[in-house]
Amino acid sequence: MAGKGGGAWKVAYADFVTAMMAFFLVMWLVGQKEGVKEAVAEYFRDPPDPFAIFDEANKSRKPGPEKDERPEHQPQPDLPPEDAKKPRAVRFETSDRSNIGTVIFFDEFSATPTEESRQQIKDLAPLLAGKPQTIEVRGHASRRPLPEGSEYKDAWQLCYARCIAVMKLLEEAGIPAKRIRLAQSAGYEPLATDVNDELQNKNPRVEVYLLNDISPSSINVPISHNAAH
Repeated sequence: MAGKGGGAWKVAYADFVTAMMAFFLVMWLVGQKEGVKEAVAEYFRDPPDPFAIFDEANKSRKPGPEKDERPEHQPQPDLPPEDAKKPRAVRFETSDRSNIGTVIFFDEFSATPTEESRQQIKDLAPLLAGKPQTIEVRGHASRRPLPEGSEYKDAWQLCYARCIAVMKLLEEAGIPAKRIRLAQSAGYEPLATDVNDELQNKNPRVEVYLLNDISPSSINVPISHNAAH
């Protein structure tokens, strides 16, 4: 008796609790001041930048504004202007990444790093050197089609070429290739979805970050003489 139809009420109850939570959230929002409503609306119109500034020079976050004039809103970090196409070292907040990484920006259809990018890798290398973790190099591209006559078949090949170029820079900076893992996402992980050209310039990029997991190449496993028998 207990095993027949005993779980249906749990699903219905879960749906009821979810609906009530949504109802109370809406009622709470209706009762808030205009500043809070505007802040919530702004969050969904333009989600916050997933990157926070990491200052290579003094190993600390750049100071934000002394006071936020917006009512009932937490102070925000001093981020660069939206139209600034500047390489920067960043802190990643996702669980699989450590707090060390950087973003290398490219011209939309190019896989050639700039001199600024080369210097950026040199600045990052001391933070990566000597650590046992894997370094992931993840390539991205814009969603616009490649121009006619491009040397790359598609965005995936372009991303791979960018990853290879960045990997070579890391090797030149003293990072062994055995610690590096390459990945590509083509145009499926954009930083900016706005059609504005200046914002779209953020999408052709390579992210370099230190993972939290230990690189298998860093683990010295003794070879047993009996393994071949």
